Amino acid sequence: MLKGHADKDATQFQYNDVFLSEVEYVLPFHKSLYFDLWVKVLSYCVKPSIIDIGCGPGQFARIVHLAGYDEYFGVDFSGVAIAQCRRLCKGIEGFSFLKRDARKKQAWKEINSHKGVFTFIEVLEHITNDLGVLSNIPKGSYTVATVPKFDAQYHIRYFEDKDDVVNRYSKKIKVDRSEDLGKFVIIGGTTI
Repeated sequence: MLKGHADKDATQFQYNDVFLSEVEYVLPFHKSLYFDLWVKVLSYCVKPSIIDIGCGPGQFARIVHLAGYDEYFGVDFSGVAIAQCRRLCKGIEGFSFLKRDARKKQAWKEINSHKGVFTFIEVLEHITNDLGVLSNIPKGSYTVATVPKFDAQYHIRYFEDKDDVVNRYSKKIKVDRSEDLGKFVIIGGTTI
């Protein structure tokens, strides 16, 4: 594991600016540089529902809907991201979004009232206490996470390879699947 540019977690206000200013977050999902990653995440998930922590502006939610999932619960600490999700997914029955900070323990009572596969897509590298966040997931819940192998402005950490990722997260997830996807690593398994 390598230290990233960031010394501390970014704020919701910094991410509000990111979601308003970066073109990547307003593109149709199929034009996003994350499209292949989202498709791979779905291949690790099982229907009928997904709980997406750090859901961003809703592009992944649209893919989940098109893939035939009945329920999707997206959580993000950015009010701008949640507003974008609600616009992008307006009228989709069974899809809901909540502005909460998953780094805070009190957010998890509401999050854990939902059932499904937990996803963390390019989120954990931004959180200083990433292992603490994973501790809030009910034991035995299937969890899928992706993390980068490159540094960026708000990365607390990034990883050298798949083994590096499995080593860190096997403290909280019994990893049964993992893949090196070039710039990213994906893992899946049940929380322990």
